[in-house]
Amino acid sequence: MESSQLKVTRWRKALLGSDAGGPLRVAVVTPYFKEPEEILGICHRSVLDQSYACTHIFVADGFPSTAVAPWNCQHIVLPASHADAGNTPRAIGSLSAAAQGFDAIAFLDADNWYKREHIKSLVDACLQSGAEVCASGRDIHRLDGSLLLPGGEPGDGVSHIDTSCMLLTRPAFGLLAFWTLMPRHFAALGDRLFWAKAKSAGYSITLTRLPTLCYRTAYADHYTVCGETPPVGAKATSFVGESIAWWEALPVEERAVITRQLGFDVKFR
Repeated sequence: MESSQLKVTRWRKALLGSDAGGPLRVAVVTPYFKEPEEILGICHRSVLDQSYACTHIFVADGFPSTAVAPWNCQHIVLPASHADAGNTPRAIGSLSAAAQGFDAIAFLDADNWYKREHIKSLVDACLQSGAEVCASGRDIHRLDGSLLLPGGEPGDGVSHIDTSCMLLTRPAFGLLAFWTLMPRHFAALGDRLFWAKAKSAGYSITLTRLPTLCYRTAYADHYTVCGETPPVGAKATSFVGESIAWWEALPVEERAVITRQLGFDVKFR
């Protein structure tokens, strides 16, 4: 049986015109909007501290931070905000990484951070399994960074895959533009639709089930389930039901147009 590294070398030659060996070159794409410098710094340091070397690509969604520019990263600045939960800047950063010849792309939302072995565990899982797409689990943290829900919600890293848990290898880069193809009403459900697209398209997938992603939550439900009072300004998860209601209320013809664009049949029930 062909080893995973030989397989990687083979698709590098086919897709990049190079048969160079060595470890996968990994880019981490972080879209950001108006997050404070302290939050962006925690995110960035977690990438720099990875046990597996990777390149951090920040994409400013219309509001560039002067703090990010001198950091050890790539910094892409978009001229205006796209108001789609980071989906467009995520796609643009990813496509730039693909064009630069990176072998794999991971995502990290600006208010989250990685544990030190996050990228290594994902790369190892891909190489050992031969999978084209991989994902981790997550721990859920309070806004102050303290741990709230070890291991996250039931199903995290299995039935629900947060964007920041994902890693795609080059054979799956056909998914990257999908971030921009979903209707704006689905923007907040981007991770769910993206993962559904990966599965429906038949990409090989492996899950580490390791909570190596630290997710900083602003959702009230995460606090109330732990018997805590949600912080001031905490968000409701009503957007899920609202998105489903919008979809189900669409005329059949309009749903058919969107379904063709997405490339799979969206089902919520």
